[in-house]
Amino acid sequence: VLAATGNGVYASSDSGLNWSLFGPDNGGINSIAVNGNNIYAGSFYAMYVSSDGGNSWANDSVPFPQANSIYAKDDVLLVGGDYYGIYSSTDNGANWNLYEFINSSVKTFAEYENGILAAAYGIYKTTNNGVNWTETAVKNCTIMSFATDGNNLYAGTIGKGAYLSTNNGLSWSHAGLEDMYYVWSLGVCGNYVFAGTWAQGMHVSTNKGANWTFSGLDSLELRKIAVNGNNVYAIASRSRLFLSTNYGANWTLKHSYPPYISSLAFSGNNMYAAGDYDLSISSD
Repeated sequence: VLAATGNGVYASSDSGLNWSLFGPDNGGINSIAVNGNNIYAGSFYAMYVSSDGGNSWANDSVPFPQANSIYAKDDVLLVGGDYYGIYSSTDNGANWNLYEFINSSVKTFAEYENGILAAAYGIYKTTNNGVNWTETAVKNCTIMSFATDGNNLYAGTIGKGAYLSTNNGLSWSHAGLEDMYYVWSLGVCGNYVFAGTWAQGMHVSTNKGANWTFSGLDSLELRKIAVNGNNVYAIASRSRLFLSTNYGANWTLKHSYPPYISSLAFSGNNMYAAGDYDLSISSD
């Protein structure tokens, strides 16, 4: 397991019990991607690559100074730079093309059906590995979150509520919550779609966003939603973790600061919680 941190890349070979410095330690690492034998690490000043399992790292000769987000698969490399746009390479980094955005940095990439999505000041899609990009109907707004149930793709925004795509991100329609300024987080549990907001509570929809019902947790910053089976977790202000086992009808406080929690991931019976300075694990 590899983790990108402010002090370099760390690795764990025992499911997070122990960690050791693994990669570039001369700058904050804000993105990481693995593609075959190559490991890519992006920082505020360069992109590093290791082809020998992290034993040595080279400052990759790239035409951009900053790598906020990295997508790597086969011979395709996509890098989102801060206010530069998307750099794409289809020959494993030998040559690069730039697709420019205006005053927009790419927060994250998502592989979805027959294309790749980029979350910037709007949602962009490519079907030819980043050579060309198409601006979708979701534009002129910051994308905060993605969620999918396999057939439907949801996007949460700042200022424009939620959007829904039913055709692999090619076209988008409004999915409500326009009166919610921040749709910080999204999660899907069965037929239920959850939307976490900033100080306006949790909201739930059972009809793809046509209607939403208030589900509690008011006056909290609900920045992350994580779903594991029928369990729905909500991280509030990074200091509290709530759990609902009945699709949002009730919420139970399961954890409060310390430590802070920024994100959750699941593997089997284990739940991992990432904070500012540590990684915690729960098996119950």
